[in-house]
Amino acid sequence: MDASTIQQHLVDLSSSNKGLYDTQWYLKSTGAGFYTTNVAQFWGTGIGNAEFVVALIDDGFELEHPCFSFTNVELDSCWDFERCSNDVGPGLRFDGTVDFHGTPMASTVLGFDPVANFCGVAPGCTLLPLRLGVESRVSLEATFTAIKYAAERAKLVLLGFAPDETVGARFSKIIANRLDEILVANDSLLVVPASSSRSHEAKHNPFTLSKNTVVVGSVDSMGVPITLRNTGGIDIFAPSSHSRRGRNSTFTTAINRGALDPLSQGADKVNKEYAGYTSQGSGTSVSAALVVGCLALYLSTFSVADRETVLLSISEREARETNRVDMSNAIQGKSK
Repeated sequence: MDASTIQQHLVDLSSSNKGLYDTQWYLKSTGAGFYTTNVAQFWGTGIGNAEFVVALIDDGFELEHPCFSFTNVELDSCWDFERCSNDVGPGLRFDGTVDFHGTPMASTVLGFDPVANFCGVAPGCTLLPLRLGVESRVSLEATFTAIKYAAERAKLVLLGFAPDETVGARFSKIIANRLDEILVANDSLLVVPASSSRSHEAKHNPFTLSKNTVVVGSVDSMGVPITLRNTGGIDIFAPSSHSRRGRNSTFTTAINRGALDPLSQGADKVNKEYAGYTSQGSGTSVSAALVVGCLALYLSTFSVADRETVLLSISEREARETNRVDMSNAIQGKSK
């Protein structure tokens, strides 16, 4: 299936409720009574292109999953920084469970399954999967090594877990400057989910201080910000699986099929009709994946001069206290 056929499938699907797309409320158009990203409106303009590479730094990826059957993957550049191998498949965690985070995040950004009618945001772009390991055991140094590797090969980089490293005011500024040097030198943009940890203040977080990093927060299906212990430094908000009013409260994502216990992957409800998919409870990481997908759609379609312009371009026109993603604005190819 070529890119034009995939695009037509998505355009046709956007006006229906077939398969898993029926559960992907966060992609649909405004008017359903809750907040969405309006991604489906943009698919008529583009679904991304293969020349635009998106690097995902996370735990293992099940690239054999049906949702990646039509995904362009940079196989020659894949790398596992923990196992020093180009095999980025799911590995075992220190507690004996299987990696569970990378596959759902990648599926949210670039997945596409015409049988199950599952849709990622930008399935026309190219995926560079990079396995870093379990977030709680990853050092700041290892994280920087992975970011540098990714930035040298991709214009857009997603760090799939919240970087909770707090190093103090003096060193955080130094590290933020070094991070900006890497990103500017490679003309790359880094996206990270906001941290919900009370102990990690935004003013001491080098990722929040970076001028070339986009920090993503979450809103619920009614568009209300999810309460984080630390909300400082958030650049843009996108839907998460939480809902204050109990509706549309989960995300549909791919899941690593090799896990014996799906619940160990954070899955709340494994789909019985379509194997390998689940309704999953999640937080700011899935919001960050949505933002990366929207950025990939926009950046692969239009020429954008700077970070501020592209953030304005994928945001709502209405002035709000929270800057929320809205791709209906992005269709015009300019900022509000």
